[in-house]
Amino acid sequence: MGTVIKDVKCGQCGDYWRIGVEESDGLCGPPLIKCRICNAINKNNRVLFRDLNIVQKIRVYGNLVLSVLFFGILPLIFGMIGIFKGEYFFVIFFIIGVFYTWFGLFKQINYYKERDVLYDEKGFLWSDEEYPND
Repeated sequence: MGTVIKDVKCGQCGDYWRIGVEESDGLCGPPLIKCRICNAINKNNRVLFRDLNIVQKIRVYGNLVLSVLFFGILPLIFGMIGIFKGEYFFVIFFIIGVFYTWFGLFKQINYYKERDVLYDEKGFLWSDEEYPND
């Protein structure tokens, strides 16, 4: 699963929704996005989380687990080893590990499920809901 930087725009009117957005090539997401400017429905190749088949869900969970392992569990272990050795600099690794393990896995799954509910309300997501301008 790779990540690319791209510009996201409406397929009908060409209005840019986001420029330079970092977007994963993952499967999860709304299959229909409605442009706020021209009200055109834009189809893409994404699937709602709840509609993924078992193989696709294993892929999504597998990628999340690998990410949490690398950015969460390993810093957690390094932090604990450092703390036991009396090197309190490693507390930073411990804190990073705890934070990423919790938020990296559970927050992402909750995000997918919240998007599914939002999608069900209207049958699409607005472009500024999927690509908010921060």
